Amino acid sequence: MGLFIKQDEGRSELQQKIAADIAERQRARANDEATPPDGVNDSRMIEGTSRMSRTGVILLSILVVIIVAILLFVSTR
Repeated sequence: MGLFIKQDEGRSELQQKIAADIAERQRARANDEATPPDGVNDSRMIEGTSRMSRTGVILLSILVVIIVAILLFVSTR
């Protein structure tokens, strides 16, 4: 029919080991990250990147020209 699990046990041994492992990892991570990044030391990560590429500027310009052309066409009708 089916297996019945003892209801008096809160956690299995495996669950207890996993919980202890996770808690230990969190403690180790908390010790490593004692000081939060201030945005200056880790800014090298984005060095050499730009906010908008050359292609993005060209596409934005084309979009503006199309919108202006549509507005001029609608206003002359």
